[in-house]
Amino acid sequence: MRGEEKEKRKRGEKGGEGASQKGRILQKKIRKLPFPEVFLTGRGVIHSIREDLEEEGFYFENPVVATGPGFTKRFGELFYHHFVVEHASWEEVKRFKRFIEKNRNDLIVGVGGGRVLDVSKLAGGETGIPFLSVPTTLSNDGIYSPVAVISFEDGIKSVQTELPLGIVIDVEVIKSAPGIYLLAGVGDLIANMSALKDWELAESEGREKLERIAYLISRDAVESFVEFASNGYDVHSPIFIERLSDGLLASGISMAIAGTSRPASGSEHLISHALDEILEKPLPHGIQTGMATLFTECLRGEDISLLKKTMEKLGFPASPEEVGIKKETFLKAVELGPETRKGRFTILDITGRKEWEEAYKKAFE
Repeated sequence: MRGEEKEKRKRGEKGGEGASQKGRILQKKIRKLPFPEVFLTGRGVIHSIREDLEEEGFYFENPVVATGPGFTKRFGELFYHHFVVEHASWEEVKRFKRFIEKNRNDLIVGVGGGRVLDVSKLAGGETGIPFLSVPTTLSNDGIYSPVAVISFEDGIKSVQTELPLGIVIDVEVIKSAPGIYLLAGVGDLIANMSALKDWELAESEGREKLERIAYLISRDAVESFVEFASNGYDVHSPIFIERLSDGLLASGISMAIAGTSRPASGSEHLISHALDEILEKPLPHGIQTGMATLFTECLRGEDISLLKKTMEKLGFPASPEEVGIKKETFLKAVELGPETRKGRFTILDITGRKEWEEAYKKAFE
C-alpha cells in the first residue's frame, strides 16, 4: 500500500484547497494516465526491490516472487513466498491464483521472460493485487503492457488485464541474457513502424479510429531508437540496454493509452503468428516480427535501406533463409496471417501474391 508521506506532500502542493474545480479535475485525469508508478533501473537493483519500493512510498507485507523453472529460479529467494511458472496457460494462471489466495500475498514480483510475466500479470488481474514486472530479457514490449498472451484449450489468446505497478530493469541481469533475445526486443520495437502504418490504413478505410497520443508515443519510441541504433552498438552494452528498455516501455504505454495493441501490432505480427503455427520450432517472437517488418515496409513501397543497415549492424538476421525459414514458408505465413486475427485490417488485406513476391525480393534477395 502507499505510504502517507506522498499524501502529505500532495496536500502541501501549490494551490491546496484554493485550487479550482477545473484544476482538480485535470489532476485526476493525469493520475489515470498509464505510466508506471515505479521505474527502477541500474546495476543490482533486483536485490533491493523492497527498499526501493518503500522509498517510492509503497509498502507490502507479504510479496510473492514468480520465476521460471530454469535460470530465473535462483531469484526465488528474494521473498519468502516463491511460485514457479511452468507454462503460460490458463490452468497455470488459476494455479497461481489459488497459491496467492492461500498465502494471502499482497504483491506479485514477476522475474523472468514473457511466460513468467504474462502469467504473473494475469494472476494479478484475477486476484486484484499489484504486479511488479522484472524482466530478465528485453525480448518484447510485453514487459510493461496491459496484455497477457495465454494458452487456452481452444488456442493462444491475448488477454486484456491490468497494467503492472511498475518495472525493474537490472542491467546486470539483462546483460547475461543471450544476444538473440535482445535482438528480438529490437525486432519487436521496430515492428511499430509497420503497425502504425496499418493503423493509419485502417482509419482511412473507416475500420478503426486512430488514437493520436498513443500513435505519437509509439512513433517517437521507434524513430528515436532507430536513430540511436544506426550508429551501431554492442547489444549487451549498458547504454543499448537502457535505450531498448525505454523504447519497449514507451511502446507498452502507447498500447495502454490506446486500449488496443494497434500502436505496436499490425501485419508484421500477423505474419509472425502464422509462423508460430507453421514452424516446428518458431523463432523468438521479435526476430519474426522484425523480419516481417522489413517485408511489410517493402510491400508499402518504403525505402528500407537505412533500417536494414541498422539492423544488420546490430547482428539482426538479414533474411528468413538465414535463420532456416524458406521463402515459400514465409510467403505461406503472409497468406495465412490475416486468419490469425480476423478483423484486424492491414496491408495484407489489399495486396496479393504478386505484390508479396516483389516485396520479398526487395527485402531479402
